[in-house]
Amino acid sequence: MYFGCVIENWCLSSQTAHTECCLFAPVTQLIALMCTSPASETDRQAKHALFKIYVGTLAMVQGSSDPDSVTLLSSLLSGVQQVVAAEPTANQNFFRQAGALTKAVKLLSAEYP
Repeated sequence: MYFGCVIENWCLSSQTAHTECCLFAPVTQLIALMCTSPASETDRQAKHALFKIYVGTLAMVQGSSDPDSVTLLSSLLSGVQQVVAAEPTANQNFFRQAGALTKAVKLLSAEYP
């Protein structure tokens, strides 16, 4: 799980004991990166890949049995809203191309504890 590795590596490198900080600092950094406008075609392709990973992470987090998964999922969905608000047309297209609508509908129709 790519996103989980990012979280785990960040937590280990910062040696923080705060789970909440561990969960949300990488999400905040990803959102900031996703709000950045691509300067070249290579940047656009990299941004497209990042959006695909981000959208793919939604399903991974949904299937997790971790007690913090619902909170993280909420944070990820909020991130979608923030990124689209930053550059509506371009970022909506990135999310559309990454299949975000289908994933969001599945998430919203799922049952949670």
